[in-house]
Amino acid sequence: MRSIVRCRSCLIQRVHKKESDEGWNNNFFRENDKVMLLKNLPDDDVYNGDIGTILEVDTKRNVISVDFTNNVVDFSTDFLYYLKACVVY
Repeated sequence: MRSIVRCRSCLIQRVHKKESDEGWNNNFFRENDKVMLLKNLPDDDVYNGDIGTILEVDTKRNVISVDFTNNVVDFSTDFLYYLKACVVY
């Protein structure tokens, strides 16, 4: 099952990738993309499974800002493995 999810995620990333997208570790992030948090971050009041929306991809500071229901958290590129691009229906 895990490989199916991984393949689907990779397919979605490739189909929707644009030339201007910023990518780290084979993941591409765009403003307004939905992401799921994969780790508890109690200091930021966000937890594993929370869904957020990318507000900004700052390539100069190497930071992605994500809004988790009016709680904005900044992720440096060193911690992007905490996020997983997702499709929400």
